[in-house]
Amino acid sequence: MNEKTWTFEELEAAQRFMGRGIFQPQEIDEMFNLYNRINGTTKRPTGCGKCVINVLKNLQNRYEGLTRQRG
Repeated sequence: MNEKTWTFEELEAAQRFMGRGIFQPQEIDEMFNLYNRINGTTKRPTGCGKCVINVLKNLQNRYEGLTRQRG
């Protein structure tokens, strides 16, 4: 993605979803919106549990990588 359309603070705030198993529809929308902006994709929100977990793992990995870079 050429232009950054998200902030570290948004990614940090998304960490509140980690470790949870049940999400409200608006939370899933928020996760997918951030995922798409970070990755430059247009993945649509879904109720598929595995899909949501994969999006969360991606957000968590990105957050951990940026946290390490920040020192």
